[in-house]
Amino acid sequence: MSEPDVTETQNKKKHRPSRLRLYFAPALLLALSLALSVGWVIISHRVEAHLDHMIADEASNGRLWTCANRTIAGFPFRIEVECLDAQVKVANEPHFEAKLPRVIAVAQIYDPRLVIIEAQGPLSIVSSDKPTISASWSSLRSSIHMQSDQMPDRLSIVGEGINLKNEVRGQSAAMTLGELHIRVKPIDAKPSNDLEFALRAQGLSSDVMPGVPASFETSGALEQGIQFLKFKGPETIETWRRANGRLNLETFVISRGEQMLDLKGKIGLDEQRRASGQIEFTGKGLDEFFKSAGLSKFSTIQTTNLKVPLVFSNGYLLLGPFKMAELKPLY
Repeated sequence: MSEPDVTETQNKKKHRPSRLRLYFAPALLLALSLALSVGWVIISHRVEAHLDHMIADEASNGRLWTCANRTIAGFPFRIEVECLDAQVKVANEPHFEAKLPRVIAVAQIYDPRLVIIEAQGPLSIVSSDKPTISASWSSLRSSIHMQSDQMPDRLSIVGEGINLKNEVRGQSAAMTLGELHIRVKPIDAKPSNDLEFALRAQGLSSDVMPGVPASFETSGALEQGIQFLKFKGPETIETWRRANGRLNLETFVISRGEQMLDLKGKIGLDEQRRASGQIEFTGKGLDEFFKSAGLSKFSTIQTTNLKVPLVFSNGYLLLGPFKMAELKPLY
């Protein structure tokens, strides 16, 4: 028997596959899993800290938000914040409170600034000296994209099948909203400071206004309305006024049986915080409406197929050269 060829043995050892390749894929997977886990924990902690900051900021403005139970989940690819039995109170109105059974906010881990919020109804608003309001809906969703300064550069709110009920001194008023859309208006494919809105409702009824239910549709823009995303009462309205804010009504139509009111125009506030601008309206069958609203002067106007300009100027509501009403400061 001949002795083994030493060179051949060395070549076999040289070409033997390394066992390190067997462990490379599991090791890489483990490293990615650890990195994803650490990243999710870091981002979830940032989200929680941001929520605490927002709640503290709201409290400084007199709105006290609480959750009976708040949880963060969604590992590994999402951040889900769930708030059960959400409640908000107003500091200077101790008998006012609003309640929601469940609110959930979801963000993808690769884009945590884009947040989708869903609210589960019913919403109830209770006050000892104000009307009690309740609302339910089939769908209510909002998407918000945050800037680095914690102000949204994109906002959209979409609601469907929204039912509102309002109790005033034992008398009820109700309506069903078909759709509600609010978003930051894009200009040249970039977000602006304006808020666009569109609302469609039907079945408006009230114990104090029995008869055929009314329908309602409106759309337009609140120019410089980005201010209202962090509403602080009159301070926010004043900031909006100084920014030359305007309410631009593209559509505002209320119809009820043979009655119809159609408004279009733009209105803001002057230096004395009074309404300023011009609204054009057309309508029919509005005599009783104007009388019940304390505007008997308008009840003699035949507006069918005729555009009637209403001018808000220098503290007066004008119809042509005629003064119809004196305007008071809003705040």
